[in-house]
Amino acid sequence: MSPLRTLSNWAYIVAVIGTVGDHISTRIAITHPLIVEANPFTLLLRRHGLWLPFDILLLVVCLGVPALVVRSFRFEGRQAIMAMPLLVGAARLVATSYNVFLMMSLL
Repeated sequence: MSPLRTLSNWAYIVAVIGTVGDHISTRIAITHPLIVEANPFTLLLRRHGLWLPFDILLLVVCLGVPALVVRSFRFEGRQAIMAMPLLVGAARLVATSYNVFLMMSLL
């Protein structure tokens, strides 16, 4: 397997796990009466019922754009586009960890 394929697979896996983990852990955490959502954008999306569709759209863009670029163009260094899903997924994994630790601290 080529290094670009391996990097792509890892980036996609991190993006999916991070997004799903953040969404689920946030949904669970906000059911606790002492935990509130601090992100005003998430609050706005939740109020209008757009939080899940927005997360799905973000995931589709985060996976689709790099996949399209890597498959459509042949240039040196194109693997750098894999930073997008990797960094977004890593940030969402950090948010997931924070949510889990927050919930565990209230037990």
